[in-house]
Formats: sequence, C-alpha cells, structure tokens
Amino acid sequence: MMMTLVFVFSFAPTVVFPQHTSPKVTGKYEVATATYTYIDKNRIEEFTDKGDNRFVNVEFWYPKNVKETYPLLVFSHGAYGIKASNTSTYTELASHGYVVVSIDHPYHSFFTASEDGTKVLINSDYNHEIENLNKEGFYTKEEEYELIQKWMKLRTDDMNFVIDTILKKAKSDNNPVYQQINTEKIGVFGHSMGGAASVWLGRERKDIDAVVNIDAPFFSDLVYKKEMDDYVARDEAFTTPLLNIYSDDVWGQLDSNSTYVANKLNNENFKDAYTTHFKGAKHLSLTDLPLFSPLLANMLQGGKAGIDPYYAIETENELILKFFDYELKGIGEFTSKETY
Repeated sequence: MMMTLVFVFSFAPTVVFPQHTSPKVTGKYEVATATYTYIDKNRIEEFTDKGDNRFVNVEFWYPKNVKETYPLLVFSHGAYGIKASNTSTYTELASHGYVVVSIDHPYHSFFTASEDGTKVLINSDYNHEIENLNKEGFYTKEEEYELIQKWMKLRTDDMNFVIDTILKKAKSDNNPVYQQINTEKIGVFGHSMGGAASVWLGRERKDIDAVVNIDAPFFSDLVYKKEMDDYVARDEAFTTPLLNIYSDDVWGQLDSNSTYVANKLNNENFKDAYTTHFKGAKHLSLTDLPLFSPLLANMLQGGKAGIDPYYAIETENELILKFFDYELKGIGEFTSKETY
C-alpha cells in the first residue's frame, strides 16, 4: 500500500500537468516578463482584520529591449482564476507590440504570491458565495444582485488602482516596462468575472479605448427590479468598442437566463459590439487551463469540451490581437465570424 501511495504521489503531477506544446506565438518581438506588488494606501483589506492596506499582484508581458511605446492592455481573471490564466494570449499580444499586465485579485484568485513572499489563497467565504450562487434557488435575486455589486466593486477598484498606478509610473519611473507604455491607448479584457469587470470599466473610464469580454455577463448593465424580482437591461448605449467571445456554456444562456439579459444579441445599446461563439467550447476552453491540465479543466467544467483546445485558444488569441490592432493601432479592418 505504501509503495502504491508513493507511486501515485510521485507520478500524479505528470497526469494532472502533462507536458504540452505551447500555443504559437506569431509576433516579431521577443517577450520579457516582470512581476510587482502594488500597495493601495487608500484601501484597507476587507478580507482580514489586521488593518493592512489592500495589495494587488501584477505581472507584465512586454517587448524586450525596444525603445518604442505600445498600447497598455489590462487583464482580469475569472472567479477562481490566477493572473497566468491566459498566458498564451498575453505572450502573443506582447510579441506584436503591446504591454500587457495581468492582475491577481487577492482572495478572489485561487492563489497569489507577493514580492515579499506573502502567499494568499482564495477566501473561503467568497468561495462559498460562488458555490452557492450556482445552486438553484439558494439566493434570492436581490441577494444575488448585492453579491454581484460587492464582487464587481472589489474587481473594478483593483483594476482602476492598477491602471492609475501604471499611468503615474509611466510619467516618473525609468523602469523600461513603464517607459514602453503609450498612455493614450488603453484596452481592458478578462475572462468570466474578469470580463464582466472589464465591461464595467468600459462604461466608467473615459480613457478605455477597447474592451474584450470573454464569456461573461454584463454585470454593469443589470438593473434589479424589486416589483418583478428579476433583472432588466440598463437603458444606456455602450459606446466603447467591444468584442464578446462566448463558449457554449454562455451562448446557450443568452436568451434563457436573466443574468444575461443585457448580453442578448438584440440589445440595441450594444448594437456596435462584435460577438462570436466558439461552438463546442466550454467555459475554460477560453483559457490556457485545458492545455497544461486537461484533467483539471474537465473536472472544473463538468466534462471534456467538444473543441480542440489549441484551435480554441489560438483562434481566440488571433481574434483578440486583430481587434486590439484595429481599435488601438488603426491596423487593417476587424471582422469576426458568428461561429468558430
């Protein structure tokens, strides 16, 4: 029995995290990375009672050893995600001349490590809130709406803080990472809850020039109506250029789940948005997880996706690159098929 346990323990990593080929990188630039911890002196950490300031861990992907400036792209991960969730996307974008920063939202991310070695896991209360939200009838619509507002406030506060910090450093910090940033061109994107936060920022900030929403509801555009105990869509045009990429998991809910009432394709307030559907994809097909841990991805999303994982992520990366190229650099035209 002991030998069996030792064998399983020794070889489990090769089963859970098998060797895999990295998605293709097509840009001309070699990509460098850098990680930092930013301390927000204007916020106290709500997940502890120590009175510490909120900290946010970030990682940059950017062109190595170049003198030009490039648009800034800010990424937010999903509910249980980590800042490395779409590394292939960041790398592809940076190789084409973008400075990409991905955020770990401490206590919302599964795991994060700071520059000083501090490690933080997902908060158990937040974890239970997410789990219970997925249970039919556990929360009332009003309670669900309050949770959404709470989650989005933390996410958007983190993203606003990171963007503002970077813009300030671009003016005063000689670090090559910051000196490569064109502060007049900013895009935001994210997966799942991070996509919802990105759309939210696309409404709030005037300096956001383009948004990519990966498989998320428009939480920013939900209005809770007590008299009907349900959501309606906010009645205000969304004017920031927007690309929506949906898996089967979300595509099948656009007309049946009121959480996606604002995402409906006939919503005139989003008439200029680009929307595409990856047929056969599951929620995590739009991240790198199915590549480096197919077993874990299948467990988390309830089965194997019906789309090739490399086709899914490489097609997604290509679309995001072309969208940002068009909106932030004025390169070419952007079109997308209804279904991939």
